[in-house]
This record gives sequence, structure tokens and C-alpha cells, in this order.
Amino acid sequence: MAVIRESRQFGIGKIGVARASRGGEIVGEAVARSADQLNEIFYRKAAQASEEAGLKKGAAVDREKVITINPQTGAPEAYETPEGMGSIATSAYQRVVMRRFQQSMEDEIRDKAKELSVQYEDNPNGVGLYESAMSDYIASMSNVAQDEFKGFITDVGTSYLTSTSTNMGIAQVRRERAAARASQAAAIEDGLNNIEMMVAQIGPSALEGPTAVNGVIGSVAAAANDGAEAGLFGPNEIARHGRKGQLAVARGLIRYASSQTDDPDDLRLLQQAIGTQNPSAVPAQFSEVADVLRSFGSDYSSLSDLEKFSDGLLSDAAQYAEVVQSREVEAQEAENARVVFAMQNNLAGQTLAEKGFALTRGPLAVAKRAGNEWERLTRSAGIELSNGNNDISDQIIERRNAALSAQASGIYARALSGLGTGDTDALENAIVNRNPMLAPESARLELNALFRMEAATGQPVLDDFMSEISAYRSSAGKNVDSINQAAAAQQALEVDLDSIIFASDPEAKANEVIGQINSIQNLPEPEAKGMIDAAYLNTGRNILGQFFANSSLTRDQLREARSVFEGGAVQEGILSDTQVGQIARARSFAEEANGLSQLRTTFNSQAGTVNDRIKAAEDRQDTFDLRNSISLGQASPTTFENRSEFEAMLSEKYADGQDISRIWGSPESFANPTALAMLNEVTQSGMLPQSLHNTFTSMAEGEFRIGDPNAVLSHYMNVRDYQFEGQRINNPAINSLSESQRATLDYLADIVDVEGNMSPDRMAAIYNQRQEFINNPRAKERVEAVLESSLDDFVFTLDGIDEAPASSVNAMRSAVLSLASLGASRREIKNNLERQMEKTYPDGQGYVVNANGGERTRFPLSIAAYGHERLFKSHVNQTVIEATGLQDATLGGDRRMIMVGLDERNMKPENSFYLQPIGSSSETGEVRYVVKLSKPLEEGGDEMLYGTFPEGETTYRAPIIISNRDPEFVESVRQAEMTKRSQALQEAEEIETFSGTGEGSFLGTIFGTSD
Repeated sequence: MAVIRESRQFGIGKIGVARASRGGEIVGEAVARSADQLNEIFYRKAAQASEEAGLKKGAAVDREKVITINPQTGAPEAYETPEGMGSIATSAYQRVVMRRFQQSMEDEIRDKAKELSVQYEDNPNGVGLYESAMSDYIASMSNVAQDEFKGFITDVGTSYLTSTSTNMGIAQVRRERAAARASQAAAIEDGLNNIEMMVAQIGPSALEGPTAVNGVIGSVAAAANDGAEAGLFGPNEIARHGRKGQLAVARGLIRYASSQTDDPDDLRLLQQAIGTQNPSAVPAQFSEVADVLRSFGSDYSSLSDLEKFSDGLLSDAAQYAEVVQSREVEAQEAENARVVFAMQNNLAGQTLAEKGFALTRGPLAVAKRAGNEWERLTRSAGIELSNGNNDISDQIIERRNAALSAQASGIYARALSGLGTGDTDALENAIVNRNPMLAPESARLELNALFRMEAATGQPVLDDFMSEISAYRSSAGKNVDSINQAAAAQQALEVDLDSIIFASDPEAKANEVIGQINSIQNLPEPEAKGMIDAAYLNTGRNILGQFFANSSLTRDQLREARSVFEGGAVQEGILSDTQVGQIARARSFAEEANGLSQLRTTFNSQAGTVNDRIKAAEDRQDTFDLRNSISLGQASPTTFENRSEFEAMLSEKYADGQDISRIWGSPESFANPTALAMLNEVTQSGMLPQSLHNTFTSMAEGEFRIGDPNAVLSHYMNVRDYQFEGQRINNPAINSLSESQRATLDYLADIVDVEGNMSPDRMAAIYNQRQEFINNPRAKERVEAVLESSLDDFVFTLDGIDEAPASSVNAMRSAVLSLASLGASRREIKNNLERQMEKTYPDGQGYVVNANGGERTRFPLSIAAYGHERLFKSHVNQTVIEATGLQDATLGGDRRMIMVGLDERNMKPENSFYLQPIGSSSETGEVRYVVKLSKPLEEGGDEMLYGTFPEGETTYRAPIIISNRDPEFVESVRQAEMTKRSQALQEAEEIETFSGTGEGSFLGTIFGTSD
């Protein structure tokens, strides 16, 4: 900044005297002021620093020390100033502590107030309890504090206590009013529910006079008025409670009405009337419901609520009534059918059944059944009439009219029972006016049923009833035909005609039952005769049943029994006298009942049952014989019945009767114990189960979606190449397949035997290639043109094919077709196949011979025992010697010219034997061989070598089977490998000893050691 230099000046004073300038004085004063300002700045900074230190110290004090009062000082423990603080720092520190104390105290008091208010909130004396507890808490906090601390605690605590207790008091009042209102409303609601329940139980009479229901209605009204006077309910709520009371009465009356009828039609009419809000449509018997509907006037909201209520109630009630009525009709039909059957289906039995059960079933159910039966029988009669069967039509009409008359008669008796003279007048008035509600209450339901029967049938049911009423009124004993016959019918229905059928002495039981029938008064003669005829016929049935109960009856005896029953001659020696007597007595009882044709039906039915029993026994024996033949391998494998039975045998034995068809194509079937056990039975029995036959057939026809085709072909080869006594035999089980099917499966199996497992696509391609060659002449011509010969001629000219296994032929055929399809020439095909022949079928060198006697095999010793051929030969020789005792027998040996008699032949030496492969495993590498002894043709040719083997304390003879996995051979290989490794180690040590120069070494010994 530029320095302002002082300039000397002169001026005129007040009195005009000239003075000197004050510049020096001004500078001094400025210096003094600057010093004062610096002092003030330094002081403020120091004060600020002290204040900040005090603030920080106050803020860092623990909250517990801030709110804990020291009883000696009356101040918070933290209020005492820490040592080393000046006045400014102390003041700042105490301000912070005081502010924190006030905030903490306020928080503590507020939290405690909340805690106590919640604790006593629902207590009826909550406010008083809260004030007491809060006051004690504030006092306990302020007792030790002094001065401004005590005053602060008291002021804040009192403030919170006052405000909180006031709020609690207001909340308490509100809760009490709400509780009172809810209690009053609940009391009203309970009263309304009681009104509805009581009206539903008692009916409209509950509303007449000083009844309990009216008392409850008054109590509900008083409760509503009390609530209004106390201010708990407003005018709208009072009106709503009145509407609810009216609805409670209406709902109770509807419930009562629904419980007073079992008629679904009446319930639906009532529901429809309420739904349309039309009191005039309410059925007459429910007049109280019509009155209550009218009482709502134009209150459509209440009528709508009533409609919703009745829809659920009456709909359910109608459905329930319909179900009950239908069940009652069904029960009546079942009972009627039983009675009619017991009385041999005659008209008397039907009449008795209809009349008797009309007395015990619901009248509306009887009316419904009457209408149904009338319609059914009328329709049947019309059909017979249109078919020209007039007599049958007339019989049906007679049965129809008799049934209706019996049903109506039963209803007549129920309606008239117990009526006085005045009641009969009211009953007639109700009929004339067609209004059942005018009839005496005890007869209303029956009269309603009669109205429905007349409407459904068009018959004068009510006119006949009027005549019955007149007769009842004029009868001194109030007994008329309908009542008398109804009582007789009830007694008749209690007679157990069926008991004769199950009696041990049917004739005695029949006499007892007939006596009961004759003792029934007022039972019409036709019905009595019908029951007696039924008793005789049931006696014949019982006696006939005794004859057929013999479980050992034969077809010849049945034939003779029929002859006796029909009154014909009987062949002696087939039926016993007792049996002939049984049939004759049964016939005589049926003739007494004029029911021979009906007993003939029983005879035919029983004879059919016995024939079925005989046939079932014969079938069981046939099945047993067939299964025995299958087990012994004596059943033909070519019939479907035999294969199906074998399928059932395997299923029952191994799969608990479950389906076994899926197991054949399963990849796991190779190792599945169940599948292996079943396949073993297949090979032993010479029979394919039907499902395995179907599997083979499907595959032979080109269906490869049968599971794993390799598994199927493996099963086929195992079944086909059955080994018996070490010899491969074509199993007769595969004779169920056609020749072409076997050829196809053989073709595929031979290729798999050479190539190993194939994918379904690859197998399908090979199959299609062969089928095209066989079925397409042009394709065959193209192949033969390339080969310059037929396929078979070309294959059989391949070098080594004569010495190869039989399976090689099909494998080479397939290879030729594949190469030809790729455009290879004849020479290329031949060269490739002959090289493949050398690789696939090496020379067995006289030690291994294939099943055809050829020298080429897939399993020479160089493959089965690679690197250990000598050991395997030794193992074979040792095994054969131990099993046969042939000390001079040897494995293999070259053929040489040997004199046999006068002939010189190229043959192997005496007692030489060879191995023939019988099976292999691609998973374990095992190859199994049988041993065959070389013999000239005149001695029967080569033969299987048998050995003697121990089994427990005994021995048995069996073909010698040798494997490259025999434990003895495996152990010899292990020993040889150990010896070889030991020799290698020894040779290495010797080489090191020779080539080294250390002490003891060869060179060291000669030339001396050297460092």
C-alpha cells in the first residue's frame, strides 16, 4: 500500500490565531489504538479457543453423567467443571451440560409418560393410576436435584403429566362411549337373532298376544330407545334397527314356512313369490309370509334383502326336499320290487305292495311315484300296441290301473284316519273348492297328493275319494274298505315270504307262513291267493337250491336233472334217489302255485351257475396243465395262448402280476436280476412270453423305437444260442417267429456281434439297406453288376471266409452293401473285406476253433490272453488234467498225416483238444471257452470234454468251461508280472554295477577307484 506522507498545514482558528499541525500526536494515537486492537484480537482468539474447548468437553461427557444428580451438590455429576478450565471454558462447558441435561430430562420424562400411559390405557381407572405413578416418578427424579435443575425437572414433569392425563381422560371417555354403543348394539343384535330363531321355531302364533317373542321385541325396542336417549344412536340408526326388527320377523316366518312342507314345488313357488315381491303369488298355506311381505310396502331395499335371504334358504330347502322325495320314491320302488319278486311278480303282489307302502311313505312321494309309473306303463302299453301285441298291451294297462287304484286307496285311508263328522264335511268342501288348505290339517298333505295324482293321470281319483268319504261318514265304526284293506296290507307286508327260501325245512316253514296269511282279516282274496302261491313257489325254489348246492355236480347230472324237472325219463346210475326226489318235489310245489315257468327260470339260472362253476374248474385244470407243460418245455411256442400264459407266469413270479413288456428294451436289462432270471426261464422252457415275442416281431419288421435295440438283440442271441451241455442249440422258442423275421434278426445280431453296440439310426440304416436289396430288383441288379456275381457268391469267395465264424457271413454281406452304395469297385471291396477278415478273425493257430470248426475266430489266445499266451495254455492244460485225469492230453497241435487203419489222414494227434468260444463281455473283457477233444468222424467226431468237480461232500460232472478271468490264471499272470519286474530291477542293478566306477563296481575293481 502507498505510504501517505504528512503535509505541513496551517489554518485559522476560531479566534483567528495561527497554530501548528498535530500529525505526531495523531500517529501516536494510531499506534496506541493498533496495540489495543491487537490485544483485543488476541484476547478474542484465546476466548474463542477456550469456549470451543469447553463446548467440546461438554459434548464429550457421557449421557449417564449428564442426567445423574450428585446428591452432595444437587447438580448433575457432569456439571462440575474439569480441572484446568478458565472461566470462559467453564461457562461454555456448563452451558453445554445444562442444555444436554434439559434435553435428556425432557426425553426421559416424555418416554416415561408414554410408557405409563400405554400401561394404564385400557384400565377403567387409568387416568388416576397414571397421575399417581407419574407424580411419584417426577418426585423421585427431583428429590436430589437443587436450584435450577430441580425446577426444570418439576416444570417439565408437571407439563407432561397435565397434558398426558388430559388426553387420557378424553380417550377414556371416548372408549367408554364406544364400548357402551357397541354393547347396546350387540344386545339389540342378539335380541333380533332370538326373535328370528323363536319365530322360525314357533311360527306366526309366536307374534299373537303376550308371548315370549313379543317380550323380546319390546326389549329390543327399549334398548334402541335407551341408546338414542344416551346419544349412542342417531335417528338413522334407530330407523335401521327398526327395519332390522321387521326383517328378523320376516326371516323367521320364511324359515318356519320352509320347515312346514316337504314339497319342493311349494318351496319353489314361495321362493318365486318372494323374488318377484308379489304377496299374491305366495302359496295359500303360507299366508303369514304373504302378510309380512305386504307389511314392507314400498321398502324395496328391505324386500331386496329378504329376496337374497330366501334365495339361499328356499333354494337349498327345495333341493333337499327333492332329494328326500327322490330317495323315498327309490326306496318305495325297491321295497315294492322286493315284495313283487317275493310274490312271483303277479298282479296281486304288485297291488299289495303299492297299497301297503302308500301307507308308510310320504304322500307327496307316493304321488310322484304314481305319476311316474302311470307315464311309464302307458308308454310301454302304447309301444306294444303299435307292435301288434294287443294282449300284452292290455296286461300292462291292467297293471297300471291296479297300481293307481292301490296307491290312491292307501292315501284315502291315511286322509280319513281319525276324522270326525265335521272334519269329513271340511274335507269334502276342500275337494269341491280344489283348495287343500280348507281341509282338516291332518289331511292337507294327503289331499294335496291326491290332487297331484289326478292331475298326473287324468283319472277320477277325487271322485272315488268323495264316495269313500260318504261311506266313512255313514259308518258307525268309521271303518271303510280303504282303511280295512290298508290295515290288512300292512299285516300282509310283515309276512316274510323270503324266509321260506332260506329255511332248513322249507315245507314246514311254508305251512307256517300260509297260516299267517290265512289269519289276516279283510285281506282281499286275490291278494291272499297271490301270497299263498308265492309261498309254494318259494318252497320249490328252496328244494331246488338244495339240489344245486352240491359242489360236485357233473354235466351228466345236470342233463338228467333237467329231464326230471320237465317230467321226462331219467337214466339210472347218474342221479341218486334223493336227488331225483328233490327235483320232483320242487316241480310239484311249482305246479301247486301254477308257477312252473317261473321255477324253470330258477332252474335254468342255477344250472347256468353250476355250468359256470364246472367250466371254471375245467379252465383252472387246463391252465395248470398248460403251465406244467410250459415249465417242462413241452408246450408249443407257436400259439398265442401258450405265450400269453407264459407271460402271466413270469409276471406273477417276478413282477407281482405287473406289466413286464417294458423290461425287454431297457438298457439296464443286461444287469437287471429280474430280467436275467426271466430270460433264463425263457431259454429253459423254450417259450417266448408274448411281450418278448411282440418285441422281436416289431424289431424284425423295422421298428427300432422299442427301447435299446442292442439290448433286444442281446436277448435274442441269448435265447437263440441256447447252450445245453456246452453245445449251442437253436432254441425252439424262436420258432414263434416267421422264417423271414428270424433271418432279419440273425442278420442284425451277426452285425452287432462283429461291430459291437450300434445306435438306433445306424441299425435302421443297415436294416433299410438290406430291405432295399431284397425288395428292390433294380438295387439288387446294381450291386450284382459291381460284384460281377451274386452277393452270396461274392462273399463266399473271400479269402478266409470258410474258416470264419458263421456270423461273419452276414457281417460281410452288410459291408459289401455299404461299400457298393459308396461307389467302391469290386476289387476295392474284395481287398478291404479280406484285410478286415484278417483283422477281425485272426487264426486260432489250432488252439481256438470257432463253432463251425473253422480256424478263424474273434477270440484267439493272442487277444484273450495277450502277452500271456504261454501261461494261459499252461492253465488250460492243468485245468483239463485235473478235471479229466487225462495225463497225456495236450492243447492244440498241428495237423499231420496219421494212419487210420489203411487210410492216411491229415488230423491232430490223439488226445489233443482245442478251445471254442461260447461268450464274451465287452465290459470286463472276459472270454469263455468250452473244451473239445479231437476225434475222427468214425468215432463220432469231436466231442465235448466233461470234468468232475467237487460240490460240498459230493461231485458232479459238467462241461469244462475255461475263462481268461479264472482266478488261477489271473494269479499266475500277477506272479509273472511280479517276476518280470523283479528281473528288470535286478538287470538294472547289474548294468549299474558294470558301468559304474565306484567301490565294488566292475570297472573300479579293474582300474581302481577314482574321485
